This record gives sequence, structure tokens and C-alpha cells, in this order.
Amino acid sequence: LLNRVSDGLTDLSAAGIERADLVIEGDVAYESALEQTRRLISTNIAVSLVGQPDVATVVPRVEDIAVIIDPKGNSLVAPGLTEQPIGANWPGDPKMSPYEFVGRGRAPKAADEVVIDHRSAERAGIKVGDSVSVVARGGLESYRVVGVVTTSRGDLPDGSSLALFTTDKARQIFAMENTDTRVAIRLDQGANVEEVRSRIESGLPPGTVIVTGEEAAVHRQESVTRSFTLVRSL
Repeated sequence: LLNRVSDGLTDLSAAGIERADLVIEGDVAYESALEQTRRLISTNIAVSLVGQPDVATVVPRVEDIAVIIDPKGNSLVAPGLTEQPIGANWPGDPKMSPYEFVGRGRAPKAADEVVIDHRSAERAGIKVGDSVSVVARGGLESYRVVGVVTTSRGDLPDGSSLALFTTDKARQIFAMENTDTRVAIRLDQGANVEEVRSRIESGLPPGTVIVTGEEAAVHRQESVTRSFTLVRSL
């Protein structure tokens, strides 16, 4: 059971990371045996990167807890030590997106639209065109499902769910109007990753770091799975 849950959290952390060449994120703000929290970063960072040499696309990502409520009023996944109801904005660059549609569907374009993960949709009998409610920091709101997705690693593991919104809506419901969780960067083909990394790093404010996409995936895994340490110890 321990291995199953641990492997599930590892799969979850890997499933939502972008296919990025470089990622800007906050440094570690708090760390213990049971928790690791990274600082949020200013939205100005993503804005400043647009149009820089060798930078093809800049994708700000906004993430937090978002509990999906099915049409019967039941929460599909409630937050817990190993339960991860994740909410995020839809990444704007298809080449970096880790999500794949199941059947017909599209990215959310309006504030009342949401894309959810395939496992949650199947478990609750939800299909494209149905209405669901989502609880986030901003409270409970109703949305129309416009897409159902799997990730680059397939369905999300048990004990997890995913709700994807427009970037503006995600900022509103997660109270992150001026901050990002991280910023993903795709470089032009043939660009020297280390040279671009060094150039961007020189202009970053204190409290932020720039890493490769692979390093960002490891950091995300550490943050997601750290809480499971207590369960394993017990």
C-alpha cells in the first residue's frame, strides 16, 4: 500500500509538469521533514521574458488546490496527506502542454469553462457539456466542462484530480493576481540552453531561481511527495 501511494504521488507530480527547456521558480521558503514550500514569483518576470533573444514561448503557470464537486454534490477528491485535488491554468503553448484530450474537447476560453482529468470524469460520469462545481480559495463556482484530458503519463493516479481554467480565472480563484507558481520557457530550436539560462539568471530578482525542465520536475516531485513522509513513518 505504501509503495502504491508513493508511486501514485510520483506519477502525479510528473504528470503536470510542462515540456520546458527552462523554468523559473521561487526558492525554498519553508522546509521540514513533512513539507517543502517554494516562494511564488512575480508576474512581471514572465512579462519581461517575452521577446528576449532565443525565447520562443513564455508560459506562466498558476497552481493551487481545487476540489471538483460532481452533479450529485459529492467531492471527487478531498484534500489530505496523500490526496491531491489540483487546480491550474491551461498552458498556452501546445508544444509544452502535458495534457491530451480524450474524445472531443478544447482548452477553456471563458471564465465559466473548465477542463478536468479523465479518471475524475469517468468516476463521476461527467462528459463534455456537463456542469460541475469547483471549490477553490475564491469559494464555490459552477463551470461547464469543455474538455477531458489525460496527461503525458496517462490517467492521474487514485487520490488525485485535476481542474484546468483560463489563466485569468485561475489567478482570480486562487488569489494569485500578481504571482505565478512558476514560469516555463521554450527556447528557439538550436538555442544554447546554458547561455540563455545565464543571461536570464543575471536579471532575476532575489528569491527566484532558473533551472532546466528536468530539474523543475524533480523539485515539483519533492514538494508533492514530502507530506507522504509522515504516512510512511507511521
